[in-house]
Amino acid sequence: MVDEEKFFQYCSDINLAIWENKTCKDDIEEWINNFNPQKKIDVRKMAIDLLLGFIYYNEAEIRYLCKHAFSEFKRQKMKEEIKKGLSIKDAEQYFTNSVSKINFIGKSGDSTAYIAYIFRQVNGLIQKNFINSIDEISSDANTLIIVDDIVGSGNSVINFHKSLQEARIFEKHPDIKIYYLSLIMTEGGLKKIISIDPDFKLIYSELLSKNYKAFSENTCILADYSTMDREIAKLVCKKIGNFLEGEMYELGFLGSELLIGFHHNIPNNTLPLIWSNKHDWIPLFKRWEKN
Repeated sequence: MVDEEKFFQYCSDINLAIWENKTCKDDIEEWINNFNPQKKIDVRKMAIDLLLGFIYYNEAEIRYLCKHAFSEFKRQKMKEEIKKGLSIKDAEQYFTNSVSKINFIGKSGDSTAYIAYIFRQVNGLIQKNFINSIDEISSDANTLIIVDDIVGSGNSVINFHKSLQEARIFEKHPDIKIYYLSLIMTEGGLKKIISIDPDFKLIYSELLSKNYKAFSENTCILADYSTMDREIAKLVCKKIGNFLEGEMYELGFLGSELLIGFHHNIPNNTLPLIWSNKHDWIPLFKRWEKN
């Protein structure tokens, strides 16, 4: 049994420390009360266990991830130059001189616009290097970095790369190198992208293993559930998710099964029972759809 007094104290503490005071005990109670009783599983306990596995990245953590991601990009670029024969000092100078020839772009949507803004701010980058569309790539650019908050299924990266090919970007800029930079990337998304093209240049701050999928065999979220109980929980959540958002999003986009949220939004890779507000469902953290 869940000690609900300790649970709500935990939520109160984490709400102040991590969740940026975006919820309260009454909100959590309302959210838990969305779940109808089930014969084969204690849904109240299931809801509590899922919430205990929810990972939230607040504004300070987003800023840290943006800075870390750019440091990873710098490290990778310098490593490439050192392999060509430059000393560490010369590679550092080369990178400093090359920053002005980097274009940054976020995919369409308010979330990536926010990430691009924070990314520029914390890394001291100039605004003119940040473009709104691939048509704006500067003639002297030698690098294009696509900035995103999360790569879940990997489809967004693959589709964006196809749009670059369709726009003949590689013909117009034959020397340009493309990097896909994401604050969070899933192991599944990474493997899918590499399976299509092992030469994709991917940068990320955090890599989430399949253990962060809510119902995976070695999940760290429902770790104390038996295989049968975990499958029952999955079926319950899948049924709810399908009712709320349809088959594509019933367990998060294309079965992502994630339980994560950001300061600026909740990704659709997260189980919709966290964020959906359809059919009178009360979300714990609302997702803001892009216009």
